[in-house]
Amino acid sequence: MSDNWSGMVAAIYEDQRDVQRWYSVGARPVYHLNEYVDLMVEVGYDRVDPDDGSAGDLTKVTFAAALSPGMNFWARPSLRAFVTYASWSDEFRGRIGVDTPVENDRDAVTFGLQTEVWW
Repeated sequence: MSDNWSGMVAAIYEDQRDVQRWYSVGARPVYHLNEYVDLMVEVGYDRVDPDDGSAGDLTKVTFAAALSPGMNFWARPSLRAFVTYASWSDEFRGRIGVDTPVENDRDAVTFGLQTEVWW
């Protein structure tokens, strides 16, 4: 690749005995337009398999533009404007977005600003 690209891939497995198993995979490639502006895409898939119910899936994709000091995945502070589309299986109806207009839906779009600071 080139100096303009960075990113991260993650895979998670969690087994909570007598509660549930959770599988998650995701990737976030980042294209650095210059020293201060980044464009990124994040894709992810989660599967939750509870011991006392039906297993369910959630898939999401996020697009974001970020301001950060440096052409590095870990450069902070970072200010991101994002839009996310997520869809989930029937088993998750009423369990995602509780007390919101999407509580009984199977997909949703959300957007906003996010900041991340480390010290």
